[in-house]
Amino acid sequence: HALFTLPFHAMLLHQDPADQERDKQELLSSIEEMLEDYKGPYYLGEQFSVADIAMAPFFDHMIALEHYRDFHVPNEGPTAPWHEWKRNVLERPSVAATRQDPQRIIESYKRYAKCLVRNRIYDAVFNKKS
Repeated sequence: HALFTLPFHAMLLHQDPADQERDKQELLSSIEEMLEDYKGPYYLGEQFSVADIAMAPFFDHMIALEHYRDFHVPNEGPTAPWHEWKRNVLERPSVAATRQDPQRIIESYKRYAKCLVRNRIYDAVFNKKS
């Protein structure tokens, strides 16, 4: 999920709509790239794997982009399998038992959405050396 980390946080940190749109396109491109190897119902096929485990928190954290930037992964086109994969991973009992409360996730990203953080993620987004 390293492909998603920077554009995800950039879309939250950037306050300019043009920058957010660029971040959105970068994130969608990353999702499309990852889905090229998606086999379904899990990433590698029938077996639940470490790839699915790694993505579980990211699937949940996407609610922050939905809430703060009205971003949704399209249900059609090259990103359509995202929704099946997300559902299959998040509905798995072992994953469902560890999920965070959506409101808690939203609240945890509030400072990012207002660009009130100064950390390594901020530095990476704004091309500064930490």
